[in-house]
Amino acid sequence: ISDFCEEETIATPRHAGPIVLFSNIAVVALLILLPGIGVHGAHAAIFTVNNNGDGHDASPGTGTCADAGGSCTLRAAIEEVNAHAADGHTINFAIGTGTVTITPATALPAVMRDGTYISGATQPGYAGTPIVEINGQNAGITTDGIVLAGSGQYLVSLVVNRFSYHGVSITGNNNRVLNCYIGIGVNGTSDLGNGGVGLSITSSNNTIGGNGASVRNVISGNSSSGVAIQGAGASNNTLQGNYIGTDAAGTLAIPNGFNGVLIIDGATGNDVGYGPSGWGNLISGNTSAGVRISGVGTSSNSVQSNLIGTNASGTAALANASGVEIGDGAANNSVGGDAALERNVLSGNTYDGVIIQGSGTSSNSATGNYIGTNVSGTAALANGR
Repeated sequence: ISDFCEEETIATPRHAGPIVLFSNIAVVALLILLPGIGVHGAHAAIFTVNNNGDGHDASPGTGTCADAGGSCTLRAAIEEVNAHAADGHTINFAIGTGTVTITPATALPAVMRDGTYISGATQPGYAGTPIVEINGQNAGITTDGIVLAGSGQYLVSLVVNRFSYHGVSITGNNNRVLNCYIGIGVNGTSDLGNGGVGLSITSSNNTIGGNGASVRNVISGNSSSGVAIQGAGASNNTLQGNYIGTDAAGTLAIPNGFNGVLIIDGATGNDVGYGPSGWGNLISGNTSAGVRISGVGTSSNSVQSNLIGTNASGTAALANASGVEIGDGAANNSVGGDAALERNVLSGNTYDGVIIQGSGTSSNSATGNYIGTNVSGTAALANGR
């Protein structure tokens, strides 16, 4: 295995130990199939989606994924997983070869079973970027795309776009989203946004992205914010290495309709970027703030190591309206830090680099950042005011 893969670590600061993945996610999927390796228990099942239709599972809970015509659809696979007695199932894809689109006619069922691993990297023809597209244009109003409602679930290498509400919604704890395109097309450049938030988190200890292109999510083009971390139950979540508001190359803006990242309504202890390793996000091109932290009780959130308002190389502007906004009573949040790896670059934005305002907004800090310069701090890359 070491001949084909190099290890990558996804850090989960302040709340869990590191998780080891590999740069070739397709190999991870193969490892999980081997006895005794991976996160799956002795009674876990593997369901391979072999048809891009939308048929229901004919007999949920039997251990066989098959609709009335004998095909395993994504809907049938999720229904079979949810009805199965054990945890830790895998949903793979083998629908012909190359790019494939699945167009649900109604909302897909939430993924309920703990430890479920859904991997588009198993689709024949996968070469590092996602090629299995879940297109929600026919799924109905106020419909989410993929809902991770269990614990310890993985969503890997899928394209989720054109749903009327959120693209991906995480309501369970300790889940991972890796190498997905949410709100854009398979080509990495088309604006095919979901009607709500790209990725909504209302739970705890979830990790979105990681270190390196092989696990990076691109979350852009959505009608509301790119990522929303919301509510008192949303704590200790981590965003690392993602592109939010840009194309897959990080050179063009595909704006989310409001903020890049929104942390609100009492969410606490969430990390946007990870300073100790310098694993930040590119948060640029968004219509409102790159990061907005707002509301009474919204506290102890950290913004570190990010490029906010620049391109992926940190050398040219790719403006948000403003870089980071903290307000409406949010307290004890931090932007940057004392170490060089904790530094954000907050530059090229249309208005403010950082703005902290409003009654009751207290004890927030902005430390050690480059504000209005390029990534190296050697040339001006001005914010508008």
